[in-house]
Amino acid sequence: MPMHQFQVQVHNIPYTMNHRPNSPSFQSRGRRNGSFDDSSSTPSSPSTASDHSWEHGTVSKPKGRRRRHGSKVCKTASPPHDKPMTKNDLYFALDCEMVGVGPEGLDSAVARVAICNWAEEVILDTYVQVPTEVTDYRTFVSGIEAKDLEGSDVMPLEQARCLVKAILQGKILIGHALENDLAALKITHPWHDIRDTANYPPFMKEIRDGEDRSILRPRKLKELAWDHLGRDIQAQGKAHNPVEDARTALRLYKSERMQWELMVMSQVQASAREEEDREGKSSVRGQAPLLNQLLQPAKPRRQPTQQKVFNYRQSGYNARNYACAPSLTLRLALATDLYKGERQSEMKILNAVSLASLVGYSQASCPNSCSGHGTCGFDEVCTCYHGWGSNGMSGGDCSERFCPFELAWVDNPQRDGTRHRYAECANKGTCDRKTGECSCFPGYEGKACGRQSCPNHCSGHGTCEYMKDLEFGIVFNEYYDGSSNALSGLGAGGKKYTEGHLTWDLDRARACVCDPGWTGLECTQRMCPYGNDVLDVMPGFDENSLSGLTGYGNEVGQTQTITLYDADLDNNNFAGKTFAIQFTSKHNETFATQPISWDLDDTVFAGYIENALKKLPNKVIDDVDVEVDSTSSAAGVIIDVTFTGASVQGKQHKLELLVDPCEAGCTPSITGLTNLRTYSDTTLSTVEITTPGSHQSFECGRRGTCNRDSGVCQCYEGFTGDTCGVLSALA
Repeated sequence: MPMHQFQVQVHNIPYTMNHRPNSPSFQSRGRRNGSFDDSSSTPSSPSTASDHSWEHGTVSKPKGRRRRHGSKVCKTASPPHDKPMTKNDLYFALDCEMVGVGPEGLDSAVARVAICNWAEEVILDTYVQVPTEVTDYRTFVSGIEAKDLEGSDVMPLEQARCLVKAILQGKILIGHALENDLAALKITHPWHDIRDTANYPPFMKEIRDGEDRSILRPRKLKELAWDHLGRDIQAQGKAHNPVEDARTALRLYKSERMQWELMVMSQVQASAREEEDREGKSSVRGQAPLLNQLLQPAKPRRQPTQQKVFNYRQSGYNARNYACAPSLTLRLALATDLYKGERQSEMKILNAVSLASLVGYSQASCPNSCSGHGTCGFDEVCTCYHGWGSNGMSGGDCSERFCPFELAWVDNPQRDGTRHRYAECANKGTCDRKTGECSCFPGYEGKACGRQSCPNHCSGHGTCEYMKDLEFGIVFNEYYDGSSNALSGLGAGGKKYTEGHLTWDLDRARACVCDPGWTGLECTQRMCPYGNDVLDVMPGFDENSLSGLTGYGNEVGQTQTITLYDADLDNNNFAGKTFAIQFTSKHNETFATQPISWDLDDTVFAGYIENALKKLPNKVIDDVDVEVDSTSSAAGVIIDVTFTGASVQGKQHKLELLVDPCEAGCTPSITGLTNLRTYSDTTLSTVEITTPGSHQSFECGRRGTCNRDSGVCQCYEGFTGDTCGVLSALA
């Protein structure tokens, strides 16, 4: 097939294209129906290797040296000088998608390249041939499949590299983590012409290292797009789109362009002064020397290898390399933006004036040069980086740190009466401006004094808990008392309020939750034994009655009734299953029984439950009677537990049933009652106190005082016993 040759231009850069007829040609994607299209994840019409060959014009290069990559030389043509530059000629955003090569695909190779201009028009979007075997296409991220890199419509790497280099030469390059893209393309770009959103300090995240030093770390492009642009890119489960990523980086740059350029200008001038100092020359000071060098070009001289030189030829100006060139690149960019509509003959003078003002700015006397933690504005006011300021305010010389902010514990009301605005150190500490850390007042702790500390660290006899974790009641059925269907059910532990009762300090205010046997705000006080008041008067008491507790006349013990409903209202379904009962003493000690096996014989089953309760440690239940009635499936299985022992006189915490399966590694190991009914208006399982009992339960039987240091009752005269429940003499 014959080849035809014609000329094309990409933003003032001419190329000679050899094109095979009836083959796809290089095209740009950009506006569609009057808007920018980010939706496509594949190049619309990429360049091809077999149908295209790119022969670039030439540009003057240092004599005696040719820059080669492999066996080919990238050549670019001199642009015409009869038109002023625009932003579309100067700013380009680049993004590449990589595939994995080498063992396990750990190394990266470029497989797709996208470039867009200032107007976000796509001027290049093409797949690229990978010269080595691809071992991981990384399709879930790159969106690239094997078929995308096959065929004649994929551009060879060397041609793609040369084209990208020609487009970017002498231009401002924008992107995210550009060092990866440039390395994959095997090209370089002047550091002062790179705008990398991964390395721009205001876009980075500040962390602390092991020596408590501040370190800036790059953030993901997805995070920056959401935080600064309100755009959601790189959606979960979808491949990245290099066009979308390039446009996003460009928009981020636009949002910070002025401050960013001022920062780069400062860095460029600092670099120029350092290089001149190394050469034994005085640094540029003031405006006149710089203007003289601009208006009166110095004789060309070969620059040292390490010196960064910018060639104005690629910016559209017939100018030479100046000794001060390292500090001019950015200024020319700004000047051409400001005066892009003027003729070239006027541009030189206007550039000089613009440069003079910029140099004046860069040499302006901002306080302490913003201490290296900010940028100096035209009005000689510092714009500090995040977390820096002076005297607790933004601006100044940016020499002091801010401390973390949190909702204030106490503050004056706002106009509408609301309180608790964000305040440094939450208004409960002072800020150390050198370290940026809060020195909290006693009783408060955390990075912003945002949480309370517990007194004396709960004395080692408790845990410090947030208010949201504090519970109503000691056991489950204190709240779920069976008074209604909504308050029925089985479980363990008190009631936590996680909805409908939220307050601003729910996860900030804290209190001690004492270990069993300890009490007090600091958990420093021991609890004493509980017992009945031996002189308590009970109405209708008959000491000769045989209907009550043995030896207590007609006194009765507390009875708790457990009612269990099978899901199918068939009590036989419980047969063979195991569960456990949990008892909490008046000292808040929690004990779980050994596994209790369900028996269909009510008497045998009652014996299993009674023995399991009596076997709990320390005789916390010294005596108990159990009765079981499972004769009526519709009424459920009724288990009556009556506390008859001396250690369980009076009101006790409700029993808790452990009915969820817990086998391997659990103690106790139980199959659980998985067939319990959980949906009903009237037949839900519950635990209720059906007989309150005649006795009371008081610490030291209300006939002595508790020694909080020892936990031993000091009985009043005439009383004795561990709970002062024995009358030793008449008062």
